[in-house]
Amino acid sequence: MFGTNAHTHDTPATVDRLVQGFSECRAKLRLLEQSEEQLERSVAVTCIDDSQAAIEWHGADAKRMSGDVSEKAMQHQAQFDTPPPRFDETSLLAAAPSAPHHQDTLRDRDFPLHMLRHLGPDMACLLDGALQRQRDMVDAAHHALDGLGEANRALIADLAESRANESNLTVAIDDLHAVHRAAEASQAQELTSLYAAQSAAQHELASLRRLAAADRDQLNRLHDVTEDLQAEMSRLRADSAALHAHNTSLQSTITSHRMTESMLQEEIERLTAAQSMAESRLFELESQNTGLKACLQSKDALINALRREANDEKQARLSTHSLLVTISGFPAEGQHWEDLTASLKLQRQNACEAPAGWQWLQAWDDDDGAAQPPEAAAAHHSTTAALCFACVCLRHWMGHHARARDCLQSLVNRLESAAELPVGLCHTVLFAVLEAAGRRPLRFDIALLLCQVARLIAAKCHSERRREAAAKVRDCVSRDCADARLLDALLDGGGGGGGGGDLGDQVPFCTPTLAQKGHVVYVKSMDSLLFVSRERLRLRWISVRRIDWTKSSIDSIHLRSGDVSQKLRFGQVDVELFKALLHL
Repeated sequence: MFGTNAHTHDTPATVDRLVQGFSECRAKLRLLEQSEEQLERSVAVTCIDDSQAAIEWHGADAKRMSGDVSEKAMQHQAQFDTPPPRFDETSLLAAAPSAPHHQDTLRDRDFPLHMLRHLGPDMACLLDGALQRQRDMVDAAHHALDGLGEANRALIADLAESRANESNLTVAIDDLHAVHRAAEASQAQELTSLYAAQSAAQHELASLRRLAAADRDQLNRLHDVTEDLQAEMSRLRADSAALHAHNTSLQSTITSHRMTESMLQEEIERLTAAQSMAESRLFELESQNTGLKACLQSKDALINALRREANDEKQARLSTHSLLVTISGFPAEGQHWEDLTASLKLQRQNACEAPAGWQWLQAWDDDDGAAQPPEAAAAHHSTTAALCFACVCLRHWMGHHARARDCLQSLVNRLESAAELPVGLCHTVLFAVLEAAGRRPLRFDIALLLCQVARLIAAKCHSERRREAAAKVRDCVSRDCADARLLDALLDGGGGGGGGGDLGDQVPFCTPTLAQKGHVVYVKSMDSLLFVSRERLRLRWISVRRIDWTKSSIDSIHLRSGDVSQKLRFGQVDVELFKALLHL
């Protein structure tokens, strides 16, 4: 077991177990040495105690005679007695049994019986009892000493066996030391290899730590991505729940729609049957309608005749009203009675200069017979009559565009050429114009004429209140005007009195003309052309339906005015106007 050949290939765990066995053997040896030392001390103490006992026996001490050696004391003394290792135990054990006999001889010699007779019988009995007890104690001591001898012999045998074991253990320990040294050498080599492996492992561990740091960062990023995905998944779950709820509602809606569809199908079938019946009924009604149409045609002819009579009567009534206003100055049918009465009471005429002003020419409309010269449309012999007519009939004019335009053009022409104006009538007309400017929808030509009337009255009848009213008229008209730039150009620098720059630089769709020395402006909101001649101070509306496209070219347009074809030659074609004409 302890040979060197058996442990040449032991593992470190086997070496550790051998070292632990060596340590246990050494501990047992130390215990045996301690037991040997204790045995020597016990034998020495026993020799000393025996010598003292012999001395006590030979001294005949009274205290020894009266002492009581108990069996418990002898047992206590015997358990500390061990066999002595270094002196001759056999001579000591051989001498031990002869001690009681020698002591009896001494006792008989030291205490002769003839000495006891002098003490009396009681004392003799007492001394006999004491001697008997002493003999018993001596016998007990001899018996204990015999047991101690046996114990010493057993201890001597154990000691011999321990020494043999010690020699065997010493040899085993030497073998183990050799094995241990060989194991230490192999362990040193293994330790060197382990150091090399440790350095390699440390390098690998460093690289693994770097990889772990990178993996940790990657894990953190993946954790963030996972959290984002979880949030997105939560949102998608919520959306899915909402979609599921919506799908449920759609399913219920589809079910209701199917029920409705079935009901509608039944209703369609019922209506189809009703339609077939209605078609048969319609055929009957068509035959009746044919007869009714003949009746209606005769009725329409009668209605047209009555309408013409009503129009003739209305024209006659208006002419009568105009004549009454011209003669008496009173309003017709109670229109503006109080305002007109107050205005007529103002007999003061405001003198004003009458320079050459802007004049409206006859408009070239779609219908040749519908358009009349402004002077012929309202043939008033004075500005006062024209103002009175405007006070009474301006509200009625606004319902008929062509008549309102012609009458307002005539009024503008009268105001431009008037040498004096009645203040009261001008005041009333101005506020009637303000009321008309608030009506919607308002065409561009009517808006321009209303602004001209208000501006002329405010310019020729000087008053802060009238200027404010004229400004209100212009603001009200400009609020919803589609061609606001053209309106401002005509009122501030073009038609309507006032000098300014070139009209073509201010508004789009404008081109100068050569022979007429003016400009032609395309008004998109009215689908009409406006001719403006600043040199001659003339204005004229021209409908695009008057253009003869078969004779027109890129630099001129031909206009049909009655039986004569007028020609407007452009000095320089504006690109925007040309695009507008191409669009037309």
